[in-house]
Amino acid sequence: MNPPGEHLNDVERVLQDRARVVARAPLPEMTEDTIEVVVVALEAERYGLETARVSEIQHLGPVAPVPGLASLWVGLVNIRSQLVPLLDLRAAMGLTPLAKGDLDGQVVLVEAGGVRAGLLVDEVLKVERLPRTAIGASLSNTPSSRRKVTQGLTPALLTVLDLEALLTDPRLVADDQVI
Repeated sequence: MNPPGEHLNDVERVLQDRARVVARAPLPEMTEDTIEVVVVALEAERYGLETARVSEIQHLGPVAPVPGLASLWVGLVNIRSQLVPLLDLRAAMGLTPLAKGDLDGQVVLVEAGGVRAGLLVDEVLKVERLPRTAIGASLSNTPSSRRKVTQGLTPALLTVLDLEALLTDPRLVADDQVI
């Protein structure tokens, strides 16, 4: 049995450890030369989505498949009683798409170019503010289809997406032919 004072020290130590874990330095102030992004993971890569275009983030629930959708679309998800098309961001970025029966991850609800959609991502990591000057050109070996939907790359290898270009990409148009 521990003496009463020792138990208090244990509690204090645990509380201090927790405080260190949740304590973060404040984000720098937003200016017109700054962009705030939600950083998401897709496989081993990291992507930034402008927070001004993000309305919410949720865990993936049931997905309803829809015949005739372009292959990059997974189906429809119900978010707050609204059906929202779900885009496999892995596939859209040229990475290995998730198997239809093995869907897991988070949904980032975005709106851009007059399109409201959910982006299926592996994980949402954090919110980060970046100086716009830190976003450079994409790497020269980046495929052109991928380069068209990105704003650029940061020195920390964060690819910042252009959500308007992504959601209006012709590859996402549903096949409206009757079979």
